[in-house]
Amino acid sequence: MAVSGAAQAVAQSLCVATPVSLKLRDTALVDHRGRRVKLLSDLIDRPGVSVISFVYTGCQSYCPPASLIMQMVDGKAAPDVRLASVTIDPLTDQPDVLAVRAREMGASERWAWLTGEPSEVFDLLDRVGVSFGRIEDHDVVFLIAGGGRLLRFRSLPDPDQILCVVRKLAAR
Repeated sequence: MAVSGAAQAVAQSLCVATPVSLKLRDTALVDHRGRRVKLLSDLIDRPGVSVISFVYTGCQSYCPPASLIMQMVDGKAAPDVRLASVTIDPLTDQPDVLAVRAREMGASERWAWLTGEPSEVFDLLDRVGVSFGRIEDHDVVFLIAGGGRLLRFRSLPDPDQILCVVRKLAAR
């Protein structure tokens, strides 16, 4: 069965994230295994594509669905796509706490759960545009980096939207 032009247009409209120009630093982070990870060197500026979400383990609102979205992307994305979930609560979410969440989510080897020095994490959150007064009121942000481009979702995208954008960036 052929896909109609209207259906193709709808599919293409869903394959869009907002291009952003952010002044990011090579923030030093630590993953749930205790390994050092640099934001730019290890995730954003490397060849290939990275998908980054911002969550915290005590969250009861947006984070569980955001983590489920990442879990679905983890299960469907090409093997060379890197995934990272950066905590917005570095005071609580230490590597051991993040390791428990990574196990609960069935995170593959490529999905890093990241924390760091609170001042560094809060600076990163400011630069990315994750803002909150009370932590429960945090913004939902997904970043996708690849092919020299940085794109952002400021909502809970469908996993297929993320995968579509990842495929487009990987093809560049």
